[in-house]
Formats: sequence, structure tokens, C-alpha cells
Amino acid sequence: MCGILGFYLKQNSKINWQNLLLDLYRLSESRGKEASGIAIRHQDKLHVLRHDKPASDLIRSKQFKELLKNIDLTQDDLILTGHTRLVTNGDRSLIANNQPVVSNGIVVIHNGIICNYSSIWRDVFKQNPPSELDTDIIPIFLAQKLKSHSLEEALESLYQVIEGDASICCLFEDRNVLALKTNTGSLYYSGISNEYFVFASQHAFLKKISEKYLASQPVHQLKPHVIKLLSFDQPKKTNFIDLNASQKEKRDLKRCSRCILPESFPGIHFDSKGVCNICHDYVPFQPYGHASLENLCDQHRKKDGSPDCLIAFSGGLDSSYLLHYVKCVLKMNPITYTYDWGVITDLARRNIARMCGKLGVENILVSADIPKKRSYVRKNIEAWLKKPEVGMVTLFMAGDKEFFYHPKNIQKDMNIDLAFFGGNPLEYTSFKSAFCGVHEKNTWYCHTSAFQKLKLLKYFLINFLKNPSYFNVSFFDTMCSFYYSCILKHNYKSFYDYISWNENVILNTLKAEYNWEANPSSDIIWRIGDGTAAFYNYIYFTLAGFTEHETFRSNQIRQGLITREDALKMTREENIIMYDSMQDYARMIGFDLKKAIRTIDNAKKIYV
Repeated sequence: MCGILGFYLKQNSKINWQNLLLDLYRLSESRGKEASGIAIRHQDKLHVLRHDKPASDLIRSKQFKELLKNIDLTQDDLILTGHTRLVTNGDRSLIANNQPVVSNGIVVIHNGIICNYSSIWRDVFKQNPPSELDTDIIPIFLAQKLKSHSLEEALESLYQVIEGDASICCLFEDRNVLALKTNTGSLYYSGISNEYFVFASQHAFLKKISEKYLASQPVHQLKPHVIKLLSFDQPKKTNFIDLNASQKEKRDLKRCSRCILPESFPGIHFDSKGVCNICHDYVPFQPYGHASLENLCDQHRKKDGSPDCLIAFSGGLDSSYLLHYVKCVLKMNPITYTYDWGVITDLARRNIARMCGKLGVENILVSADIPKKRSYVRKNIEAWLKKPEVGMVTLFMAGDKEFFYHPKNIQKDMNIDLAFFGGNPLEYTSFKSAFCGVHEKNTWYCHTSAFQKLKLLKYFLINFLKNPSYFNVSFFDTMCSFYYSCILKHNYKSFYDYISWNENVILNTLKAEYNWEANPSSDIIWRIGDGTAAFYNYIYFTLAGFTEHETFRSNQIRQGLITREDALKMTREENIIMYDSMQDYARMIGFDLKKAIRTIDNAKKIYV
């Protein structure tokens, strides 16, 4: 049982909307005290705030008060919906499992339990549920139906397939309408639709509201299977703004006026115009070009049709396009190599299968002792949680460095001299090693000087001594990873040293030619093959105020590929907490995600 509440007020309405909202929350809290949320459409924007605490806590929060400050009824109409949650499906400890749910331009608040949501995912969308939250299916289903059906038809189709009880409220990015529907009658409304309209989950609540604010307008029940649509005039495109209440409140971080790196970035400083030293030191990257790449391949091309190059293939965006280009454009005969150390995602495996299958390319899978590798990751995460230190986060990925070791053996066995890796220069971050006191100076950490590598080793050893929990069964594996990445000679060519990285060209090619699969629950296309990324980016965002998305987009700005405004918009979306991915990762590795999140949220912040 959850509480749904909301109202529509015409511009210049005399109703005291602040008190109306607070009373609706106080009355509705009895239906759910475990989480809460609000969605506001006003002045061409859609604001969504989700909270992992009761409504009584939400309405006292700084984020809630700041959100309400932006509302001016003298300027525009106001459409507002709220939610008080009793947890049924999905852990409330992370924002992603609370409501309102936002997906595909649709905001949904839902009361009830959809018992067959898992089978809908499998039968309709041909995939397993991406999360335990049954509400997630609603906007996904509606968005698909709205491509070819009216809103009324889409809602009817939804209720034809769901089993259980569902009362829902929907707002849309591209439709000027508020939609209400229930199959149990657990929604009530009151008011004059062209002036004001108020709704809630219980008759008694709304009766009190009507007597206090609506001149005792009658309260009506929304009958089961009846659709209530309230149209309003807000013709401009809206913007989604996701405010994460579970994150510790951050002060506004100063950012570079040219890129988007914040003041908490290690080693950063700004000139009198607000431009950072990273931008000043940046040298634009100039790829060698297709002709140089073709000349390189001609030196290794075999005329008998046998494999003539090795491609490191993770199933992610960059390596997928690398395989396409080498096979279809350069007409080489590659074989691919994948190192599975226990955190490759199922999505990446599907992309590997579909591309190798269509291109007729062999994939050599080298698998680690996965249970052992995962236990090493778990040991290092558990050690880190005892004494959080942002530079030591890199240990979570130590197990994948064996990736550098195996290609030379495969090349020897297959008589192949040429190997391609798909890392692109825009991925260069520097902050992960900078948190360890290492300065990469516009090169990858594995190519830094011997002095910088010794500094990195010293940093790790000092922190091992400060936190002896790192001296566990993973220690030898960790030391080996340092050898593989920093000492072992790497004999491969970087494909994107030759060919420019163009996000639209790459993505459009892969989707058109191979039905390449991105994350269905997110617009993020980077790091989809790595189950670790969502977790470590949560740590970086919480402790340092930024993620690797800021460095990636800042490099694109410096290369002239996107504008600063585009980068800010992209990172606002990309930095949304990916709870589903984090939960999958925690289950895979075997650690307590809720405990980890509490520790991370309470750890010392760099930006404070």
C-alpha cells in the first residue's frame, strides 16, 4: 500500500498551494512511511525528487525546500504529483528503487503490486527484468505502445497484461496531459478541472482537503478501469532534472569555464578567466588516419585467408566498432580475444555473440578462475570499506589487468604479429592515478615513467600498512596486476590512434549492422561491458563530486566534438545512480550493497 497525491492549479490560483501540498503529504504518509518522492511540472521543466525517507522527512529536507522556491504561480500553471511508499518490490536504500520512476520521457507514480512484471519483461521485451522494482515496467511498456497507439489505447493495453492491483499517475515529456488510471478504484479526485484539480489515494484524505482548500467541492472516486486525462497548456519541451536526496548535500562546485572539471579534481587550478590547467596543458589529438592504418595492415595481411590480426574484444562500444572496421572496411581476417575475470556483463556477452556470429569471426575466451577472482574483489572491497580511501578504489579493478598478459600467447599460437586494442584517447582520465599522487602527463598510466610507477607502488604499500585488511588472499593477484599493467611490455596497436572516435557514427553503425545492444535502463553507452563501473562511479561521485563521465566529456570538449553545455547536460544524465547495475555487481561479487552504501555516504568527502 502506497499513497498517491497531487494537484493541478491554474496560473494565478488563489489556493495556498504550499500548505495544500504539505497537508496532502501528512495525510498520505499513513499509507507508506519508508520512502517518498515528488514530481513537479512548471515553467517548461519537469523536476523529480526521490527520497529514501518518509514524507515527513522529505518536506523538511533542503532539496525539497529549494525545489519549491522555484515555483511561481504568477508565471505559469503548476502540476504536481507525490508519493509515499510502503516497500513491496525493490530495496528503498537507493534512489533508483523509489518513486517517481522516470524512463523514456514518462514519469510514473504507482500504488499496488504488479505480480507478473517479470513475465512481462520476458514475454513482451524478451529480456529478464533489469531490477526488482515492478513499477519500472510501466513507462517502458507505455513508451513502446505510444509509438503506434493513442494514450488511451496504451493505458488499456497495459492493464490488459498486468496481474495485480495498480493505481497510477503519469506525466509526459512530450504530451501536455496528466493521466490517472486504477483497476481497484483506489484513486479519488475533486475540483474544477479548468481551474484546479486535486487527487489522492483515499476518500477521507481528500474530503479533509476539499473542506479546507476547495470550498467543500465533492469528492469523486475514479472507478476501476476508467481513465482520467487532464489536459493543460505547456507546449514547450521539458527537461528532466533528477535530484538525489540520498546523496549528501554538496555545495556548488566551481567548474572550469572551458571544460566541466570541478575544483575537487586532483591537482586542478584555475587562471583568472576560470580556465583549468588541464585545458591549458591539453594537446589536441590528431589520428594518423585511415591510410596509415591500411598501410600497417598491408604489412601483416595474409593471402591464404588465415587469421592475420588479433582484436581485444570486450563487447563494449569501442571494441565492437574496432572489430567492424577491421573486418568490413580493412578486409582483414581477425580473431577476437576476450578475458573474462568474472565481471563481464551479460549484455556484453550478447554483443560479442551477435557480432562474431554475423561476421564469422572466432572468439577466443580466456577465463580466469572466476569464483576465486570474485572473492579477491570482495576481499578488497571489504578492506576498503574499513578505511575508505579514494585512491585505493582502483584495487577493485586489479583483477582485469591479466587482460594484458594473454594476447602474446594467443599471437604466438596463431602465428599473428598484429594486435589491436580499442581504448580511445578520450577515455584518458588521469584522476584515478592522481588520487594516488601520480602524474600521468597526458599519457596512460602504464606508459608513465619508472619514477611515477614507483610512486604508485609506494602509495599502495603505504595504504596497505595503514589498512592491513588489504593483506589478504588477493595480495599476490594484486601485485601481479601491477606487473601486468606497469612492467610487462605491451605490444599492441591502439586502433583509435588511427581512426577518429565519433560517437554517433560508431553507435549508428553498430545498431544498424548488428542490432548492437545498449543498456535498456540507461542512455549510457560507455563501460557497458564492465559490471564494476556503476559501483566505482558511485564512490567517485559521492566522495569527490564527479565521475569518469566528466573527464570523458571534458576531453570531447577540448577536441571540439561537443559544447560545454552539451557536456553538462550529458553528465547530469550519466551521473544518475545506476542502482540496478550496482545491485547486480554486489550479487555477483558477494558483498552487502546496503552496508557499502552507508559507509560510502558517511565517508569523508574531498569536496567539503
